[in-house]
Amino acid sequence: MNEHEIAFIKGYSKEVSDTFRAAFDADNRFPDWPRLARRFVGAADSVLKYGFSKLGAVEATHNELCIAGALLASGNLDLSVLIMSRSLKAAVSRSISGLRLRMV
Repeated sequence: MNEHEIAFIKGYSKEVSDTFRAAFDADNRFPDWPRLARRFVGAADSVLKYGFSKLGAVEATHNELCIAGALLASGNLDLSVLIMSRSLKAAVSRSISGLRLRMV
């Protein structure tokens, strides 16, 4: 990777992380958000280490962050808590794999 590509990935990772950190810090219904955020940063670090062939994991994790943010922001759901759960991965749609909704 050249310097421009490295700077782009680092900037993208920081911007996404900062954006979701602010949103999730303001809402206590997703206590496991740091785990998902770490997975995103780890995926971005893999791109830096191994190249753009690892970009798919960054996109997938970014999508999960977006979906979690949208669920929390939605006024149409009676959503109390969003919790990461590996055991329910297979039961949850791929677009939000690893996220469990606990409804009240």
